[in-house]
Amino acid sequence: MADLVTLQQYKDFAGLKSLEHDARINVVIDSVSQLVKSYCGTSLIDYASTNKVEYKTIKDSLVKTIILDESPLIQVVSVEERTTQSDAYVTLITENSNNSGNMSI
Repeated sequence: MADLVTLQQYKDFAGLKSLEHDARINVVIDSVSQLVKSYCGTSLIDYASTNKVEYKTIKDSLVKTIILDESPLIQVVSVEERTTQSDAYVTLITENSNNSGNMSI
């Protein structure tokens, strides 16, 4: 899991040059990063440079909006659905699709 700031970013912000407290600062950065992520209920940056696949089970045909687990959303590569677990996934939209407002993402 990625920290929200790097040691160097914190040291630049705080105007620190010494290496004396780097180990202690790293522990605080890790602890505070995990606290903020837990409080916000999202990883914030853990999937900023890697893909994440989310699966949602929707049992109501009236559902118009899907709330994703991760935010902020940087890019949607595709949205797929299947009617039953034994069915193959059908692609609804892809990265290059022109979303005409039929789906809320």
